[in-house]
Amino acid sequence: RGVGPMGLPVAGVAVGLVAMLLLVLQWTDGAIAIWLIWTVALGLNVLSFAAMTRAFPVSLSGRAVTALNMMGFAATAVSQWAVGFTLDLFPGDVPLGYQVAFGILMVVQAVGLGWYFLSGIMGIGNMTMVEKSEAADV
Repeated sequence: RGVGPMGLPVAGVAVGLVAMLLLVLQWTDGAIAIWLIWTVALGLNVLSFAAMTRAFPVSLSGRAVTALNMMGFAATAVSQWAVGFTLDLFPGDVPLGYQVAFGILMVVQAVGLGWYFLSGIMGIGNMTMVEKSEAADV
């Protein structure tokens, strides 16, 4: 209660970033727990689909969810390619390659999370399309 529809997905990204930082730093104490926390935390991003349906009129919510899904698949493909490309840069030191690759992914996610909070502070996107249309009808 009292948590907006993006509360859990955003918390998941934040917790996932902390877990990823521990992985990048090769923290070995509780490594299995760290991987588990990272996996579950980033799995919370699927809840953003529920927020997406609330942000658009019913007539557009299917298109919005489809666009979000497509961007997710595209980001997955690009990030997998980028990890492979990064690993190829370190043929003699695979652990270092993974550190660098995961570090880059961590920075990209941190920038996205930072933009989410900054846009909230700046008032960008504070109203959903549904709220805008209701305000226009008044």
